[in-house]
Amino acid sequence: MDPLGSKVGRTAATKCFIGHNQAGPTAAQLSRIRFANPGGFSPGLYSARITSTGEVVPVPRIVRYQRNMNSLVPNRPEGYRLMTATNVAGPYSLITNAISPYTASYESDPQRFFITGNEN
Repeated sequence: MDPLGSKVGRTAATKCFIGHNQAGPTAAQLSRIRFANPGGFSPGLYSARITSTGEVVPVPRIVRYQRNMNSLVPNRPEGYRLMTATNVAGPYSLITNAISPYTASYESDPQRFFITGNEN
């Protein structure tokens, strides 16, 4: 990190600040901001959040999951689609009826992979 606290590859010129704290934009205004293919992230569109310093940054796609005796329950962030494949390399297909959290059975599918994608 440099003295300004930026991460490697980011400079003060590539940062976006709205004010000096989290009080800048409203939730509705933040919900309209999208980052396209931000550095350090997998390609795609990402929602925005504001830090305590007023910097607007992309929200990482974090999929939490719970493993039960016979199932896996991935819980994804709001606004993200759930896609699945039987091979890690794909092809991946959209699970159209996947309401978060979605339950995947080990008994019917002993090997299954999941990825998320932004709906926008």
